[in-house]
Amino acid sequence: MNSLESIQIVNFMSHVDTTVRLQNGVATMICGENKSDEGQESNGSGKSAILEGIAVALLGEPLRDVSMKELVRNEEGETHILANIPNSFDNSVFTIQRKIYSNTKSSELILLINGEPIETMTSVNHGNKMILERLGISKEDLLNYFIISKDNYTSFFNMTDGFKKKTISRFANSDLIDPAFDLVKADISEVESKITEIDLKISSSNGSIEAMNNLIETEQGEEDWENERNGRIADKEQEKSRQMIQLKELDTKEIEGLIKTTKEGLKGLTEADEEAINKLIKEIEECDTNIREFEAEESEVSRSIKRITNSLMGLITCPKCKHEFLPEGEIDVEAERKKAENGKLDLADIQEDIKNEREIKEEVKADKAKLEKDQDEINRINREVNRLETQVENINNKRSTYESKIEAIEAEIENIKAEKYTSKIGEYKEKIKGYKADIRKYETERKSIETKSGDYEGKLVLLQKFKTYLANKAIGSIEYNINQFLSKMGSKIALRIEGYSMTTKGKINERISSHITKSGEEAGSLGKLSSGEKGRIVVGEILTFQQLINDNCGAGKGLDLTYLDEIIESVDSEGISGTMKSLNSVNKTIAVVTHATYNDAYDNTIVIEKVNDISKIKS
Repeated sequence: MNSLESIQIVNFMSHVDTTVRLQNGVATMICGENKSDEGQESNGSGKSAILEGIAVALLGEPLRDVSMKELVRNEEGETHILANIPNSFDNSVFTIQRKIYSNTKSSELILLINGEPIETMTSVNHGNKMILERLGISKEDLLNYFIISKDNYTSFFNMTDGFKKKTISRFANSDLIDPAFDLVKADISEVESKITEIDLKISSSNGSIEAMNNLIETEQGEEDWENERNGRIADKEQEKSRQMIQLKELDTKEIEGLIKTTKEGLKGLTEADEEAINKLIKEIEECDTNIREFEAEESEVSRSIKRITNSLMGLITCPKCKHEFLPEGEIDVEAERKKAENGKLDLADIQEDIKNEREIKEEVKADKAKLEKDQDEINRINREVNRLETQVENINNKRSTYESKIEAIEAEIENIKAEKYTSKIGEYKEKIKGYKADIRKYETERKSIETKSGDYEGKLVLLQKFKTYLANKAIGSIEYNINQFLSKMGSKIALRIEGYSMTTKGKINERISSHITKSGEEAGSLGKLSSGEKGRIVVGEILTFQQLINDNCGAGKGLDLTYLDEIIESVDSEGISGTMKSLNSVNKTIAVVTHATYNDAYDNTIVIEKVNDISKIKS
């Protein structure tokens, strides 16, 4: 068994350096004096910081809704927490050392056994898990039954029925038989499903019998049958006539005439293929090439004529001999003039060639334009013809559909005419016999399954009785232990808990109620007790569940610590002293934080004194 020997908090909340030592098996009262604020009396003295320090040491997180770094004393950079937890099973000492910084979310954790660090710890989170594993207690159980503040505590007797049931099931181990419940319920569900399936079959067979009887009642005589057959033939003839009318309306002659007229528009049009168009394009390109060559030649001849004409402009004629010459030197004037004349003749020929080529080009372009125009018209006419031919095809498809329908109707008429009258009453009666035989078979099968269902229901009742027994056994254990603790505390009251019961229908009544007896006589409900008596029952309840938890932890595990922060606050100073004396008789390590004013009526008292905003143990 583990116990908390001491808790040291340094620069923690309002404490600079405080070490609280709890005597093993002794009830200790913790009260406070706030001399920094006289109006507060014990409030704000720093007594609840001890519980907060224990919670941080064991769980790595505070009880109150604050961040870890907010626990560091103002203007200090870090806080230290040290908890020593001896174990009576192996005489080892488990030490928890925590360091929390004010300027970061991170913290440090060192775990030691007999002063030697545990090297297998890999992280703070891993260390937190190792602490709970060492104690063998869950976080929830620690907060509910070991280190308890008024903000997170709800008495078992004030819980809802659902929470009471969950708590009882835990200590009764009744959840171990839940799989058996599930199996039996699954068997019952399967049987009920089969019964439903059989009932559906029986209902279906009865429905079929009713349908056969209706057919027998409505079965026609031969004359009626003949009239009904002739009516069906008449209906089919009318349907055939409607199809014939529809078929007649589907005529393609008008559209076929349009096709013929449209095709006549192709007369006189020349259909051009791609090769013919490309040939004309090539002729146009050749004309353009010839024109460019002629124009280049025209330009060259024009420049030559201009050069000769310009050179002859400075010609001088001798007055005496009439000889013509140029000042720049000797030149054959007549030869030059002959060249100019010949050039002009060549120029005229070239210009005539250009004109001819341009005329040829325009003729070819006109041929190409006509060819393209004819092709466009041909394409338009072909598209229109295709559209009209599609209409004709669609009409012919519809005609084919109507013709097929007419053929089918004619075949139906022939089949109806070929029908012979036969009575089906005998056939219907034979089917009724078959359906009744099926019903007898289904009912036999149903009885067999109902027998199984009864067996499963019996098993379910037995399981429910066993679960009730386990739950009541746990309830009886809880009642016995609470009363034992009350007896040790010198109380004359006792608690009676009414547990689970079976209803007349075999169901479990899981409502749990509690009653008080005084000196063996009924004293009513818990609400009638005084504050001191209620406080003893609360402590007895907590110690009982704590003992049950410790008993299930395993060898060497568990925790002998009951730290109550303002749980029994309704008791006055004189009453709290009496309560503490009674608690001291149960031989458990208990610490009770109270607002009650300190008096010397109880020896095992620690006073947390706050002076100048610093909390410490009063000497």
